[in-house]
Amino acid sequence: MLIATVASWALAGVVGVAMTTALILRSVGWILPERKASGSWMAWLVVGFGAAIGLAGMLWVGAPYAVGEAFIAAGLVMLALTMEPTDSDGSRHVVGWTLGATVLLAASAVMLPAVVWRGLFGMVLFLTAVWLATRARGDDRRLVFDLAVAPIAFAGIGLMLGVIRPSFAIASEAAVGLLLVGGTATLAAATVLTLVGSEINLLQTDLADLEDEHGHLLRLSESDPLTGCPTRQALRAWFERWDAAEPVSVVLIDIDELKRINDRHGHDAGDEALRLVAGVLQQSIRPGDLVVRWGGDEFVTVLRGAGHDAAKRRFTGLIRVLEEATADFPYPEPLQVNWGVSSCLAASDISRTLAEADERMYAMKRRRRHEASSEDAKDA
Repeated sequence: MLIATVASWALAGVVGVAMTTALILRSVGWILPERKASGSWMAWLVVGFGAAIGLAGMLWVGAPYAVGEAFIAAGLVMLALTMEPTDSDGSRHVVGWTLGATVLLAASAVMLPAVVWRGLFGMVLFLTAVWLATRARGDDRRLVFDLAVAPIAFAGIGLMLGVIRPSFAIASEAAVGLLLVGGTATLAAATVLTLVGSEINLLQTDLADLEDEHGHLLRLSESDPLTGCPTRQALRAWFERWDAAEPVSVVLIDIDELKRINDRHGHDAGDEALRLVAGVLQQSIRPGDLVVRWGGDEFVTVLRGAGHDAAKRRFTGLIRVLEEATADFPYPEPLQVNWGVSSCLAASDISRTLAEADERMYAMKRRRRHEASSEDAKDA
């Protein structure tokens, strides 16, 4: 009587553990519906259903108790099959095979003698425990699974020994029940850890992919595809990191008569002019300086550690380098730039600094046009 009471309480424990685990795993599936581990909660549902049938069958010896054991075995087999996430088609195949195994085991429980069935049930428990141990992945979950499957394996061994010695089978009934409830409780914890760990790994992978995509888009947004120069976003980011303790000057550069080059020789010629000027600017600046494609035919150069006068001297030398490089420009129009310098005292002054540099650049352009008109008038 005591043995039957202990065994029934053990089955009741298996019912509680299995149903609670199924609810937890199903809840995780609702939270993360795109994940593909739906078979695990159904496996625990089958185990809990089998334990409930077995508990009802404790009132008499016969098919109901054995059928309950068949469902428990089928549920553990299904759990082993669903250890790894699968797609929806894979889940349907797993459920289909498990249903087939359940029917086969249940038929065997009804048709075979009780002693033979107990031996078969023990063998299924033992082999499934070994299979579960081999399916566990990751060092962090290996110990938990080993602790879980060991009691289940010993329960299976005890049932198989009972075939050889029937008296041992009766004496070990309570022990097998306790081993089952202990093993399934630990296995439930390991299953939840596995699923949650898999979800965390998937989320980390998704996050890494999103960060890569964000970095790619950020690089695209901060890099001009024609010249390879950074764009306005990079200029703002540069000034956000700027240490205002050192002087900074901004030079606004405009390619003179770029529209005429485009009109006479096509936009390929204009693009070549833009690439040429951008290349000279990028090769001539110092480490820590910045060349930005401002838009259209304009560039902005940030000269770090240079006040207004120092920036004018440095950029005058850069213009000489540019004039030498433009000698190879394969079009008759001379490639000339206008520029204006302004010093920046604080990051908040960047708009004022750019406006001041722009005004000085256009002053240079007006002066050159006036000089060109005067020369044409003299020639006439």
